[in-house]
Formats: sequence, structure tokens, C-alpha cells
Amino acid sequence: MGIRRPAFQLPGGRVGGSITSKGASILIIDDPIKGAIEAFNANHLEKLWLWYTSTFLSRTEVDPIEIIVMTRWAKKDICGRLLEDPEYSKLWYVISLEAMNEETKEMLCEAMLSKERYYYVKSKMDRSIFRANYHNKPITVEGSLYQKFNTYTQLPKDDNGKPLFEGSSLIPILPTQATIISA
Repeated sequence: MGIRRPAFQLPGGRVGGSITSKGASILIIDDPIKGAIEAFNANHLEKLWLWYTSTFLSRTEVDPIEIIVMTRWAKKDICGRLLEDPEYSKLWYVISLEAMNEETKEMLCEAMLSKERYYYVKSKMDRSIFRANYHNKPITVEGSLYQKFNTYTQLPKDDNGKPLFEGSSLIPILPTQATIISA
């Protein structure tokens, strides 16, 4: 009598950790990025990708079903990397549910999130974090710290002729120039 194989294997594990069992035909990743701090951390996103491409994928059996349930936090999150590859992106079905349809103003589920609460949260939360959390619009971290660099040949002054910046705010570029970083 031979070993009987079950219809499917569904091992358990956590993101970043090991996955138990020998292999799987159905694999589920649930919420691999826990919040903005992880989403803004390029090193963390790289570790998640390494975990996905090494530990997670090494447990797949022939023609596995992979399910990834997550907020689209960053363009370099697991889903972003999978979807940026033209060859493999066509293998995925994407279901993106927004809290509110921005065209019709219809809420996804008023019983869970009322329109009033939606607008309150929107008024308090950082715009990019709100768009990631409630509309699955990934945050682009690159270039978000400083929007522009102004270059001056002399220190800018206020209406009374007093310098606007102290010496510690300046980064010398050339002997006759300084760059002031403005957020």
C-alpha cells in the first residue's frame, strides 16, 4: 500500500519566518506589511522580497495557487514587484477593493466604515498613507522627503535684511554657493 497524498497541502507560517511542511499547492500570504513604518523602509521591503523568493516559493508544488491579501503600501512591496514583470503579471488576478468609489462616492461597506468616518479619517491622516490604506494606491517613497533644492549665491534674507537660515542649515557646494534644503 503506497502513501496516499492529500488533495492539497496548506502549510502554516509567518512572513519572514520558516514555513512548515514539505510543500504546498495553496499558499496564502496575509498582510505582510503592517504599516507605514515598514512600507517606508526599503530594507524591510527587500527582506520581504527575499523571504518571498526564497522561503515562500521554495514550498510551492506543481501549479500552486498563491493568494496574497494585503494593502498596496509601496511600489516595491511583494505585489508591486510581481505586477511590474510583464511576463508574470498576466498570471495574477488582482482584486482591489477601495473603501469608497471616488467616482460614485459609494462606500464599499457602510456597516464597517461610514462615509462620515471615512471623511474624518481622511482629514486627519497623511494623504499618502490614507490613499494606501483606503484606496490601495501604493506610496512612492523616493523623492518624498525633499520636494526641491534651492541654490543661492548668498544667504536669503527677510524683509529686514536678517538671514533666514543659520549656518547649520547650509550645505556648502562651491565657495560661492550654498544649497538650502526645503521640505
